[in-house]
Amino acid sequence: MSLVLAMVTAAVFAVFGFPFSSYQFWHSWSRKGFFAGFACYLVLAGAGGGFVGWLPAQLGILTPTQNDLINGVIFGVAGSLAVRADFGGRSGGGPAESRRAASLIGKGIDWTAAMLDQVARRSIENWAKKLSDGQLLEVTLDLVYGIGDASPVAVPGKTKQTTLKAITEAMAALSSEQPGQRAEARARLTQFCLHYLCARRAPKPIGDTAGARAGEAGVRGRADGAGQSAG
Repeated sequence: MSLVLAMVTAAVFAVFGFPFSSYQFWHSWSRKGFFAGFACYLVLAGAGGGFVGWLPAQLGILTPTQNDLINGVIFGVAGSLAVRADFGGRSGGGPAESRRAASLIGKGIDWTAAMLDQVARRSIENWAKKLSDGQLLEVTLDLVYGIGDASPVAVPGKTKQTTLKAITEAMAALSSEQPGQRAEARARLTQFCLHYLCARRAPKPIGDTAGARAGEAGVRGRADGAGQSAG
């Protein structure tokens, strides 16, 4: 009974192991990938964390109370803390067996988080490549204005100017008659969107991108306008 309750307690605590922005980011870009990864995470952090907290009692090292329910909660909390300490790069206390188990679980959580990030990244890349020129410009403009409004602490002034200059040049080249220049501009804008959305852990834009306001004929004019605002 105490082991089961320890696992349930650890699973509840595991939900708060990542910030809400990460859950929103993963879920908005790949629901199937998110639920699969989140299930793996709960098994590792919940069942594994409960076991790590419960193990010392079975080794005769710790028996907090005579009540199995209370012990289960205590074991679950202790196991969650031990796993999170190892996941955060800090060595937790306790017997060697518990530390080894926590280390393995921490590596599993690292792998799961990296998997969720990679699934979201692939989804963003596929989504950006399917956008038309006008839609890609619309998304890029939204991100550019976000960089322009960012504080100097978040984005240093020199970095901001360099980034905005490169992106506005790519947006202007998107209407080029030269296929090579246009393809290069699309690639640069796609990679910009991919990098920015992943770095900021931004959720998928709300709304239907097929109904983007930017038309193919207005690409150059809007890019020029963005260049003026960047200056």
